[in-house]
Amino acid sequence: MLLGFLQAVYTLEGCETAAQVAEEAQNAALLAPLGVVFSIVGSWFVGLAYMLALLFAVQSIAAVQATAFALPITQLFYDAVGRRLTLMCLSVVALAQFMAAVTAFTASSRLMYALARDRALPARERFMSLNRWQSPYWGVWLSVFIGCVISCAYIGSAIAVSAYPV
Repeated sequence: MLLGFLQAVYTLEGCETAAQVAEEAQNAALLAPLGVVFSIVGSWFVGLAYMLALLFAVQSIAAVQATAFALPITQLFYDAVGRRLTLMCLSVVALAQFMAAVTAFTASSRLMYALARDRALPARERFMSLNRWQSPYWGVWLSVFIGCVISCAYIGSAIAVSAYPV
């Protein structure tokens, strides 16, 4: 299922984004490889700390499996730290997912800009136009639109989600 690949994408997009924006950096020959390596190392350490914290926080696997919450991790947080800190933990997770989406939109819009610059996209003038913040306006909004269309499958049932090809 295509939606299942999102978790793997979140771990890889940091180094991908560093590579995508390398041509915009000064001293890119040094900074681009450093950005890629540090994004991988940073993701590894943060991911390890998060996974260890989750593993040590499990109070009852049966309670997590039989939860009434929409997300089982909510029950894990609730059992470990209570209601108020569960809300904070879920807010941190939601913020991290939002920032990962922004990073993915940035990388894909820069990719569309580069493809338009190299004459590989139709309507390249639109995809090459930059707004006042030097951002590829059309690429960003096309990425957001595609992301929203794919995310609409979460609103539907499990049957709608499983309709996506593998």
